[in-house]
Amino acid sequence: MSQYQGLSQRKIQSNQQTILVKIAHEKTNESYGYIRLTKYLKAQGIQISQYAVRCIKQKNHCIVSAISVLKELRIVITIVLSTIIC
Repeated sequence: MSQYQGLSQRKIQSNQQTILVKIAHEKTNESYGYIRLTKYLKAQGIQISQYAVRCIKQKNHCIVSAISVLKELRIVITIVLSTIIC
């Protein structure tokens, strides 16, 4: 777990937001634009700005497989657990 100790809180938050946007994008059949996707996420209780959603969608083009989302989620969970335990 030593490879994750150098990550800043901002990087961890950014990774979490990216995963949430990717999952929401897949759940909405990849048909929502960033404004509608932001509203969808906020309805789920997730606080995220339209700007963040737009940047994530543009950067990643939201073309991901469930496997890559699971890998990223596992990394984020590991980081969070290591911060809680330490």
